[in-house]
Amino acid sequence: MLKNITSLIVFIALLVCQQTQAQLPTSVDTIYQVIKTNSVFTASANWQTIDEMFETQLTAASNDIDSINALVEVFKKLDDVHSSITYNFKQYGHYHGMADSLREIVLPVYQYGQSQINKLATAVLNGEYMYIRLPGYQVWGNDVHQYAQNIQDSICKYAAYPIKGIVLDLRINTGGQISAMLGGLGLLLGEGKFGAAYTENGVIRYPFEIRGNDFFMGDVRSADITSNCTTGYHELPIAVLIGPVTSSSGTITAIAFKNRPHTQFIGEATADGYSTGNDYYVFGENLTMNLATTYFGDRTGVVYKTVVKPDVVISGKDEFVNLSADRKVNYALMWLKSIQH
Repeated sequence: MLKNITSLIVFIALLVCQQTQAQLPTSVDTIYQVIKTNSVFTASANWQTIDEMFETQLTAASNDIDSINALVEVFKKLDDVHSSITYNFKQYGHYHGMADSLREIVLPVYQYGQSQINKLATAVLNGEYMYIRLPGYQVWGNDVHQYAQNIQDSICKYAAYPIKGIVLDLRINTGGQISAMLGGLGLLLGEGKFGAAYTENGVIRYPFEIRGNDFFMGDVRSADITSNCTTGYHELPIAVLIGPVTSSSGTITAIAFKNRPHTQFIGEATADGYSTGNDYYVFGENLTMNLATTYFGDRTGVVYKTVVKPDVVISGKDEFVNLSADRKVNYALMWLKSIQH
């Protein structure tokens, strides 16, 4: 009798395990191979050690979440904080810790940034300087072109003003759709190539370019924009504001302006580890992966693998509602005025 009960318990345990594993639409080994083949950290990784760790973790896994966490351990070994796996609407990834003192400063800025997703803010300061606060953009499909158009149109509405310089505020930009951002800022970037995506070994995967007012990634037109104004904004001085919340596509947008003539970066370094470009992999309706696959370089070929640093460091005390009280904005205006003389 005891033997039969024991056999039944083992059978039920195996059945539950099989049902749990069956929830994953593809094998964890398949996802692991995608990471191993395509991660931007592949060339420098010790894959023998990672292979052994992954097999140990997977062998010990008793359910699908354990299996997903085995992949998270791979991200940890790669020190990859920008890649993540989303399973059943929950995100899994490896993230660096943050000191409480820094969290108190960063969290309000991050929360404000999340409240401003897709909400561009523009203004004219002191009658002759354009202020553009570019948040993160979460848009897909044809909306990418429309949002890029909206950004450029918002800039064009000041074409009749005697604009002498621009403040581009990326402090609350947590990333998202890079094509909408860079396409919309084409008037500031100017025609031609202004950067590229690179492999870990420094090989260009595709350049970034404004061509005929449209934004191209390699030969792919990623933002199709109708020009509604003719300006000389690409020749004006630009002060770029960055900080620890600036990340992902926000960081890439910052890189697009690095080593641009008459451009100065003000504020604090961008988020560490979020300067990569990511590819999106779909393994099923309930299982996707956002994987860091490239680094980005500026128009002179300088590649940024960790952070983008400011030229002038001004820490904390961001005032997004009352710009006249914002130290970084005030310094930017002072610098823009000084460069005209």
